[in-house]
Amino acid sequence: MTDHAIDPSDALDDLVLRPRDVRFDWTTLPMHWVPGDPVATHVWNVLHLLLPEGERWFVRTFHEALPLVRDEALREDVLGFVAQESVHADAHGEVLEHLRAHGLDPSPFVAETEQPVPRGAGPEAGADRAAAARAAWSSGWRSWPPSSTSPRSSATGC
Repeated sequence: MTDHAIDPSDALDDLVLRPRDVRFDWTTLPMHWVPGDPVATHVWNVLHLLLPEGERWFVRTFHEALPLVRDEALREDVLGFVAQESVHADAHGEVLEHLRAHGLDPSPFVAETEQPVPRGAGPEAGADRAAAARAAWSSGWRSWPPSSTSPRSSATGC
C-alpha cells in the first residue's frame, strides 16, 4: 500500500493569497434559497450578516500591524489576506439587499455585530477599554462589556 499523505507545510509554501472579486446575483433567488430547507437558508443568512464585521476587524487589525512586519514574504501574505478579507466582507454584505427585498430588515442585527469586541477593544477605544477587553478575554468574557463604557448598555438595557 502506498502512503499518499500530503505534508501540509509543502502546500503552504507555494500559497499566494490573491483576492478574487466575487459577486453574486441575489435578485432572482427566492426567500428560502436553500432548496426545501428554510432553516438552512436562515442559518446561512445569519452568517452573511455576522461575518462581514469580523472580516473588517481582521482588515483593521492586520493593516494596523503591517508596519511591524519586517519579513517581506510575511508582509506579502498579510497584504493578500487584508485584500481577501475586504472582498469577502463586501461579498457577504450583498445579501442585505436580498433580505430587504423579501421584507426582512437586517439593520438591527448588523448594528449588534458592530458593537461588542472588535470596535470596543481596538486602539480607537482608548487604553482603558482595550485593557478591559484584554482582562475580559483572559477571564472567558465573564466581565464584558464594562458597564461604564459599554455603548450597548444604554441602547439595549444590558
